Amino acid sequence: MLNPILYTEKVLSDFLKYQLTTYPFADTNLYQQMRQLLSLAQTRNTPLFKGPYISLSRIFQEGAPVAQLVQEKILHPHLQNLIPYPTLYGHQEKAIRNIQKGQLTLVSTGTGSGKTECFLYPIISHCLDLKDHGEPEGITAVIVYPMNALAEDQLGRLRELLAGTGITFGMYVGKSPQKTSDAPGTRLAQGASNQDYRKKVAASQRKGKGQTIYPPEERVSREEMRAKP
Repeated sequence: MLNPILYTEKVLSDFLKYQLTTYPFADTNLYQQMRQLLSLAQTRNTPLFKGPYISLSRIFQEGAPVAQLVQEKILHPHLQNLIPYPTLYGHQEKAIRNIQKGQLTLVSTGTGSGKTECFLYPIISHCLDLKDHGEPEGITAVIVYPMNALAEDQLGRLRELLAGTGITFGMYVGKSPQKTSDAPGTRLAQGASNQDYRKKVAASQRKGKGQTIYPPEERVSREEMRAKP
C-alpha cells in the first residue's frame, strides 16, 4: 500500500535535486548556499514550495430550469432534447439571458462550471431559429480557441450536441484536411439521428478501434467548408 507521506517526501526531494542538477552555480559559495536552501534534510523553509493546502469547492448556485427558458422563448424548444440536465447553473442562465439580449458577456467561473455552455446553447438556439424560418445556409458563428487542443476537445462536444439537428459545423485548424477523401474515420449517412451517432461511437469504442465518427452535419474538410460554408 502506498504511504502518502513517504511518497510526498520522495517527490519533493526529487524535485529539489532536479533544481540542483539543472541550474548549477559555477561559484562554489553560491552553489553551497543553494544546496542548503534546497535540502529537505537541512531545512523546511525552501522558497520553492509551501503547503499543504486544502481547497474546498462549493456547489455552484442553481439557475432556472431549461423548460422555463424555453417557455420564455430564451431558448429554442429543441434544446430540451439536447441539454442533458433539467436545470442550468445560475451563471449560465444569467449569461444566456444577456447574450439573448445582445449584450457583450464575459463569463469567469471555476473549473467544471459549464462555461462553454454559456455561449454554445445560445448559438445553437439561434441556429435552430434560423432553420425554422428557412434562412439560407451560411456562417452564423465563429468560435475561436487559444489552442488547437481545446478546439479538438470541443469538437467532440459539438458532434454529440449537433448530430441529427441539421446544423452544420466544422473545425478549421492547421491540420484540417484539404479534401474530404483525406479525412480519416466513418461518415454517417444524411438523415442519421443523434441516437444513430451515439450507437456508432459506442460500437467503435467496444471494438477498441478509436475511429472518428462524423455526423452528417459535420464539414470534415476545407473543401466542404469552402464549397458550402
